[in-house]
Amino acid sequence: MTQAEIKLCSLLLREHFGEIVEKVGTYLVRTGSQPLRAVCADTGLALDQVRKALCVLIQHNLAAYQLQKRGCVEYEARCRRVLRILRYPRYIYTAKALYGDTGELLVEELLLNGKMTLSAVVRKVADRLTETMEGGRRRPACGDLVRVEAGGAELCLRVRAPKGGELLGRVQRRAAKWGRGCSVSLWREAERSGAVGP
Repeated sequence: MTQAEIKLCSLLLREHFGEIVEKVGTYLVRTGSQPLRAVCADTGLALDQVRKALCVLIQHNLAAYQLQKRGCVEYEARCRRVLRILRYPRYIYTAKALYGDTGELLVEELLLNGKMTLSAVVRKVADRLTETMEGGRRRPACGDLVRVEAGGAELCLRVRAPKGGELLGRVQRRAAKWGRGCSVSLWREAERSGAVGP
Protein backbone atom coordinates (compact mmCIF):
# COMPACT_ATOMS: atom_id res chain seq x y z
CA MET A 1 0.00 0.00 0.00
CA THR A 2 1.48 3.33 -1.06
CA GLN A 3 1.67 6.41 1.15
CA ALA A 4 -0.87 8.17 -1.08
CA GLU A 5 -3.37 5.32 -0.60
CA ILE A 6 -2.82 5.36 3.16
CA LYS A 7 -3.40 9.12 3.24
CA LEU A 8 -6.56 8.75 1.12
CA CYS A 9 -7.86 6.01 3.46
CA SER A 10 -7.18 8.30 6.40
CA LEU A 11 -9.07 11.21 4.82
CA LEU A 12 -12.03 9.02 3.84
CA LEU A 13 -12.31 7.57 7.34
CA ARG A 14 -12.13 11.02 8.92
CA GLU A 15 -14.77 12.47 6.59
CA HIS A 16 -17.25 9.62 7.01
CA PHE A 17 -16.72 8.45 10.60
CA GLY A 18 -14.79 11.09 12.53
CA GLU A 19 -11.39 11.57 14.12
CA ILE A 20 -11.29 8.57 16.49
CA VAL A 21 -12.29 6.01 13.84
CA GLU A 22 -9.82 7.63 11.46
CA LYS A 23 -7.00 7.30 14.00
CA VAL A 24 -7.71 3.61 14.69
CA GLY A 25 -8.30 2.78 11.01
CA THR A 26 -5.13 4.52 9.83
CA TYR A 27 -3.09 2.76 12.51
CA LEU A 28 -4.40 -0.63 11.35
CA VAL A 29 -3.77 0.24 7.69
CA ARG A 30 -0.15 1.16 8.46
CA THR A 31 0.70 -1.70 10.83
CA GLY A 32 -1.48 -4.59 9.68
CA SER A 33 -3.09 -7.07 12.06
CA GLN A 34 -2.87 -5.98 15.73
CA PRO A 35 -4.42 -6.99 19.08
CA LEU A 36 -6.68 -4.57 20.95
CA ARG A 37 -4.11 -3.69 23.63
CA ALA A 38 -1.50 -2.74 21.01
CA VAL A 39 -4.00 -0.49 19.22
CA CYS A 40 -4.82 1.25 22.52
CA ALA A 41 -1.18 1.68 23.49
CA ASP A 42 0.04 2.96 20.13
CA THR A 43 -2.86 5.31 19.33
CA GLY A 44 -3.07 6.78 22.83
CA LEU A 45 -6.84 6.33 22.94
CA ALA A 46 -8.88 4.86 25.78
CA LEU A 47 -9.89 1.21 25.56
CA ASP A 48 -13.59 2.12 25.29
CA GLN A 49 -12.93 4.53 22.40
CA VAL A 50 -10.91 1.94 20.51
CA ARG A 51 -13.61 -0.69 20.99
CA LYS A 52 -16.30 1.64 19.66
CA ALA A 53 -14.13 2.62 16.68
CA LEU A 54 -13.49 -1.03 15.88
CA CYS A 55 -17.21 -1.75 16.13
CA VAL A 56 -17.91 1.00 13.57
CA LEU A 57 -15.22 -0.33 11.22
CA ILE A 58 -16.49 -3.91 11.53
CA GLN A 59 -20.13 -2.80 11.09
CA HIS A 60 -19.18 -1.24 7.74
CA ASN A 61 -16.94 -4.18 6.70
CA LEU A 62 -13.89 -1.91 6.77
CA ALA A 63 -12.08 -4.07 9.33
CA ALA A 64 -11.99 -7.75 10.21
CA TYR A 65 -11.00 -9.71 13.30
CA GLN A 66 -9.50 -13.14 13.73
CA LEU A 67 -8.90 -15.37 16.74
CA GLN A 68 -5.24 -16.35 16.92
CA LYS A 69 -3.88 -19.71 18.16
CA ARG A 70 -2.63 -18.21 21.41
CA GLY A 71 -6.18 -17.05 22.25
CA CYS A 72 -6.08 -13.32 21.49
CA VAL A 73 -8.12 -11.51 18.85
CA GLU A 74 -6.33 -9.44 16.22
CA TYR A 75 -7.94 -6.71 14.13
CA GLU A 76 -7.01 -5.80 10.58
CA ALA A 77 -8.17 -2.94 8.33
CA ARG A 78 -9.46 -3.69 4.84
CA CYS A 79 -7.80 -0.96 2.81
CA ARG A 80 -9.45 -1.76 -0.53
CA ARG A 81 -12.89 -1.57 1.04
CA VAL A 82 -12.08 1.81 2.56
CA LEU A 83 -11.08 3.06 -0.89
CA ARG A 84 -14.42 1.83 -2.28
CA ILE A 85 -16.13 4.60 -0.32
CA LEU A 86 -15.20 6.77 -3.29
CA ARG A 87 -17.55 4.65 -5.43
CA TYR A 88 -20.62 5.00 -3.20
CA PRO A 89 -22.24 7.70 -5.39
CA ARG A 90 -21.82 5.44 -8.42
CA TYR A 91 -23.43 2.52 -6.57
CA ILE A 92 -26.42 4.68 -5.62
CA TYR A 93 -26.80 6.06 -9.15
CA THR A 94 -26.65 2.56 -10.68
CA ALA A 95 -29.28 1.26 -8.23
CA LYS A 96 -31.56 4.18 -9.13
CA ALA A 97 -31.07 3.60 -12.86
CA LEU A 98 -31.77 -0.14 -12.61
CA TYR A 99 -34.40 -0.33 -9.85
CA GLY A 100 -35.86 3.16 -9.40
CA ASP A 101 -36.26 5.22 -6.25
CA THR A 102 -36.81 2.24 -3.97
CA GLY A 103 -33.58 0.58 -5.13
CA GLU A 104 -31.72 3.83 -4.62
CA LEU A 105 -33.01 4.16 -1.05
CA LEU A 106 -32.16 0.52 -0.24
CA VAL A 107 -28.57 0.89 -1.39
CA GLU A 108 -28.21 4.26 0.32
CA GLU A 109 -29.41 2.86 3.66
CA LEU A 110 -27.01 -0.08 3.44
CA LEU A 111 -24.07 2.17 2.60
CA LEU A 112 -24.91 4.58 5.43
CA ASN A 113 -25.54 1.95 8.11
CA GLY A 114 -23.30 -0.96 7.15
CA LYS A 115 -24.63 -4.41 8.01
CA MET A 116 -28.40 -4.47 8.52
CA THR A 117 -31.14 -7.06 8.62
CA LEU A 118 -33.58 -7.16 5.72
CA SER A 119 -36.52 -6.14 7.90
CA ALA A 120 -34.60 -3.13 9.28
CA VAL A 121 -33.67 -1.93 5.78
CA VAL A 122 -37.22 -2.34 4.49
CA ARG A 123 -38.64 -0.55 7.54
CA LYS A 124 -36.29 2.44 7.10
CA VAL A 125 -36.98 2.68 3.36
CA ALA A 126 -40.73 2.43 3.96
CA ASP A 127 -40.51 5.23 6.52
CA ARG A 128 -38.58 7.44 4.10
CA LEU A 129 -41.04 6.75 1.28
CA THR A 130 -43.97 7.52 3.57
CA GLU A 131 -42.35 10.78 4.71
CA THR A 132 -41.87 11.76 1.08
CA MET A 133 -45.48 10.92 0.32
CA GLU A 134 -46.75 12.89 3.30
CA GLY A 135 -44.31 15.78 2.80
CA GLY A 136 -44.97 16.95 -0.73
CA ARG A 137 -47.40 14.58 -2.35
CA ARG A 138 -51.14 14.35 -2.11
CA ARG A 139 -52.90 12.37 0.58
CA PRO A 140 -55.12 9.46 -0.37
CA ALA A 141 -58.72 10.33 -1.03
CA CYS A 142 -61.89 8.28 -0.92
CA GLY A 143 -61.75 5.64 -3.65
CA ASP A 144 -57.96 5.35 -3.71
CA LEU A 145 -56.31 1.98 -3.38
CA VAL A 146 -53.53 1.65 -0.84
CA ARG A 147 -51.20 -1.28 -1.43
CA VAL A 148 -49.33 -2.69 1.57
CA GLU A 149 -46.38 -5.01 0.93
CA ALA A 150 -44.77 -7.15 3.61
CA GLY A 151 -42.64 -10.24 3.39
CA GLY A 152 -43.22 -10.77 -0.33
CA ALA A 153 -47.04 -10.70 -0.04
CA GLU A 154 -49.29 -7.76 -0.75
CA LEU A 155 -52.65 -6.52 0.47
CA CYS A 156 -54.78 -3.86 -1.27
CA LEU A 157 -57.14 -1.76 0.81
CA ARG A 158 -59.71 0.67 -0.60
CA VAL A 159 -59.97 3.95 1.25
CA ARG A 160 -63.60 4.29 2.30
CA ALA A 161 -63.91 7.60 4.08
CA PRO A 162 -60.80 9.39 5.29
CA LYS A 163 -61.31 10.84 8.74
CA GLY A 164 -58.80 13.48 9.74
CA GLY A 165 -55.34 13.70 8.26
CA GLU A 166 -53.87 10.58 9.84
CA LEU A 167 -54.93 8.08 7.17
CA LEU A 168 -51.48 6.81 6.21
CA GLY A 169 -50.57 6.35 9.87
CA ARG A 170 -53.65 4.17 10.41
CA VAL A 171 -52.84 2.12 7.31
CA GLN A 172 -49.25 1.63 8.50
CA ARG A 173 -50.40 0.53 11.95
CA ARG A 174 -52.79 -1.97 10.34
CA ALA A 175 -49.96 -3.15 8.07
CA ALA A 176 -47.60 -3.47 11.04
CA LYS A 177 -50.04 -5.92 12.64
CA TRP A 178 -50.07 -7.85 9.38
CA GLY A 179 -46.30 -8.12 8.93
CA ARG A 180 -42.95 -6.57 9.87
CA GLY A 181 -41.07 -4.23 7.55
CA CYS A 182 -44.07 -2.89 5.67
CA SER A 183 -43.97 -0.41 2.85
CA VAL A 184 -46.96 1.61 1.78
CA SER A 185 -47.53 2.94 -1.72
CA LEU A 186 -50.48 4.63 -3.31
CA TRP A 187 -52.41 4.35 -6.59
CA ARG A 188 -55.61 5.77 -7.93
CA GLU A 189 -57.89 3.08 -9.30
CA ALA A 190 -57.75 4.61 -12.77
CA GLU A 191 -53.95 4.54 -12.80
CA ARG A 192 -53.98 0.92 -11.67
CA SER A 193 -56.26 -0.13 -14.50
CA GLY A 194 -54.11 1.77 -17.02
CA ALA A 195 -56.81 4.25 -18.02
CA VAL A 196 -54.82 7.23 -16.76
CA GLY A 197 -51.04 7.65 -16.66
CA PRO A 198 -49.24 8.16 -13.34
